[in-house]
Amino acid sequence: MVRDTSINSYIELDNEGVLEAREEEIYELLRKSPNMTDNEITEALGYKHHNEISPARWRLVEKQLLMANGKRKCSIKHRTVYQWRLNILKI
Repeated sequence: MVRDTSINSYIELDNEGVLEAREEEIYELLRKSPNMTDNEITEALGYKHHNEISPARWRLVEKQLLMANGKRKCSIKHRTVYQWRLNILKI
């Protein structure tokens, strides 16, 4: 379940022009499906390589909107990597 504060925070960030288009895609995806790896995010958004999303994901980390949430085996590449989620302290 998504809290109303999460939705309000997202709307405020979007209205302020803080999020770029790809950042918005990633933010929205992780809001609905937290704890995804870069490759899982890439596939879910229909991109071919994780380098297409990693710069935007890093910008979200730098803005403290996303954070690493431990490591696990990726369902795509089957390697142990970080998974990402929204930073609950910022929403």
